Amino acid sequence: MKTYIYLNPKGSWHLLLLLVLLLCSCVNLQHVSDYATTSTTQLKTYDALGYSFSQACDDACGIMALRDLQLMTTDCHCAADSTADSVTTVICKGLKTYFDALSKLSGKETGKYKTSGFSKSLQAGSFGSVTITKPQATAYTQLAGLITDVIAGFYKHQKVREYINTANAPVQELLQALAFNIRDNLGGKLKAQQARLQSLYFDLANDSVATQYERTKAIQDYHATAQTLKTKAAELEVFAKGLDKLAKGHQKLYEERERLTLAACKAVLTEYSDQVNDLVDAFNKLKNNH
Repeated sequence: MKTYIYLNPKGSWHLLLLLVLLLCSCVNLQHVSDYATTSTTQLKTYDALGYSFSQACDDACGIMALRDLQLMTTDCHCAADSTADSVTTVICKGLKTYFDALSKLSGKETGKYKTSGFSKSLQAGSFGSVTITKPQATAYTQLAGLITDVIAGFYKHQKVREYINTANAPVQELLQALAFNIRDNLGGKLKAQQARLQSLYFDLANDSVATQYERTKAIQDYHATAQTLKTKAAELEVFAKGLDKLAKGHQKLYEERERLTLAACKAVLTEYSDQVNDLVDAFNKLKNNH
């Protein structure tokens, strides 16, 4: 015997509305939030790099002073390198602010969105060893505008797909710019320092006037310093690899934005999150082994 349930027509729309709200609230995007949180953690390791354009300039100045047997270094003219550091930091902070907002937008957290990451503008131009192109400056402005829209309430939990769709192009542009600045520009500075040190200590180790002890000590000092620089180079590379993973993960997020709740999408994002976490762990091990 079949049982039929009859609804009061006057109240049926209330039930329908309740079901719609229930279905909306059941959309679970925690895996997206977790990926965004992991991305923020990766970007935070920038503050722990322990090497910068300014330091590279100071180190080069110190090596030249040592080569010339000067006790005091003169003006190292590192202002342009300080600007390069500031520009690189602006990009990193902007990306952290974006991923923090994505984490909150797709997760259960309802806290306030951060805006400090976009407190400074990014202009196209050359800043020491760093060059900001017009597309990169435009990407930064677009991302800043997107965060402003989130704060204004234009993007809610139900609009995560639109948020990702709008953000992907500028996010890719800025992640690529940051990776290039760290891996190629700053990494190039480090390689130049390694070459200068090798030349300096080679001369000291082969100085005919120096004693055997002094030559031996020069070789020992070189190997210790070379190992420190090798570790710094590894830290820069691991951080840059992390940025590469963030870019690939966000690209996949963009491609799957209409299928965010499917198991396959969750699995892929979880895989990227795990890979980024592994790189963060590798970075921390390098720091702890100093």
